[in-house]
Amino acid sequence: MVETIVNEDDEEAVAMLLEGLGMVELPSQARVIGFRDKDGMRGAFLFERYTGVNGSIHAHWTGRKGWLKGYMLTLAFMYAFDQLKCRKIFGEVHGKAKNTQKLDKKLGFREVARLEGYYTSDDLIIYELKKQDCAWLPAEFKEERSNGHIR
Repeated sequence: MVETIVNEDDEEAVAMLLEGLGMVELPSQARVIGFRDKDGMRGAFLFERYTGVNGSIHAHWTGRKGWLKGYMLTLAFMYAFDQLKCRKIFGEVHGKAKNTQKLDKKLGFREVARLEGYYTSDDLIIYELKKQDCAWLPAEFKEERSNGHIR
């Protein structure tokens, strides 16, 4: 079980994200939700490119093998859909990253665009998850008329 939930102020969570996502630094205005247990960081979500209420946000995640649990997905998706009031979450995946594509689809994301040759030897696939399609979000938060939980 997770002992601590951390944010972008946690150096270990940021280091895990940078390494796992192949980044040099976090994007400006990025938000992090990380999970640490007695053995260190389990995994973390990075949220960026927030477009405002009723808009969207981009999400990325990385972690140790077997790190991702249902309650972590619920917390991450509640942050985007409930606290930030987004209608959609977007994710970008390398065309050759078959395991990531499989996981995204299992989580309810669907492919909405493919940019052929985006990378020198690979495509970029863009996935979206709509609020009403999120299986990890409690039903009462999926309806458009819902004010959500956090005000």
